[in-house]
Amino acid sequence: MNGRTFSCKEENVLHQILAISVVMPSLDLGLLGDPKNMTIAGDGSPYESGSSPYGKKLCQCKEKCDCKRRFSDPEADWGWDSSHNVWFYGYTGYDITAAGSKHDLPIYIGMGQASRHDSVMGLRCLDDCRRLYPDITVTRFLGDSAHDAYPYYELLKFWQIEPFIDLNKRRCSGDGPKIDDHGIPLCASGKRMVNWGYDKGRHRTKWRCPLACGRVKECSAKASCSSSTYGRVIYTKVDTDLRLFTRTVRGSQAWNDAHKRCTTCERSIKRKKIDYRMKHTRMRSKRMRLWQLTLGAVNQHLDAWRADFPISILGLLELENAA
Repeated sequence: MNGRTFSCKEENVLHQILAISVVMPSLDLGLLGDPKNMTIAGDGSPYESGSSPYGKKLCQCKEKCDCKRRFSDPEADWGWDSSHNVWFYGYTGYDITAAGSKHDLPIYIGMGQASRHDSVMGLRCLDDCRRLYPDITVTRFLGDSAHDAYPYYELLKFWQIEPFIDLNKRRCSGDGPKIDDHGIPLCASGKRMVNWGYDKGRHRTKWRCPLACGRVKECSAKASCSSSTYGRVIYTKVDTDLRLFTRTVRGSQAWNDAHKRCTTCERSIKRKKIDYRMKHTRMRSKRMRLWQLTLGAVNQHLDAWRADFPISILGLLELENAA
């Protein structure tokens, strides 16, 4: 977990600009939530390059040839846009937002090649974000099913961050008790077992028979199941399978209340791409695109300051101008 780190100096400068100029002031203004108990969300988004993927011919050949070509954006490559089911040529941006912010404010903007999946981009960006804000204690991470990979759960456990990640139905469940799409154990008849609370002392979740709890009236496996009036009991531990048996049970009210804030990333991305019209710009390099997105993130914070503190912020700017 403490291996080598890879970073780009140019990206680090932009991250520092974002952190010092707006993120830390927004934190002091109370716009990002509790810095000692912060919930963050992460999500990726495609950005098309303004260059041609075929390059420009340098030769005078009139027919198809294998001569060298010039590419105005050599770092760009092909990736899959799952939201629109199309291939695109360019880059993948990754937003990390403060989920406790009502303004959907970003605290980190990452950028990678289009072929890089969110499950790979997210791990690198999360590590960079933690190093960028050493005084912020992140306790929860919200993500969609693209982040449903065991390395995520293992790393988040090491960082003592509770994951709220949707299950990817295309991935197998592994060994152990039968579970449904929400990671809830199923009884012998295929019905959901009833969550009977979390035992903090033994670090395990208790599940009871749905028939014994009165959730169902009939059960086809009653004769072959437990003869106890209390019903069959199953215990699941987080350590048994970090991906399936989360501390906060998937599908529960507590899970839904926390995970619904995952859409804060989508709104942050939409703010930059649609409202600020960055989707229509024809950038031809990774650094230019990241610089543009950083400026967009700065403007998101400025809009939040203006909305919540119109008088005090304007007065502060006037004092700075006068000085």
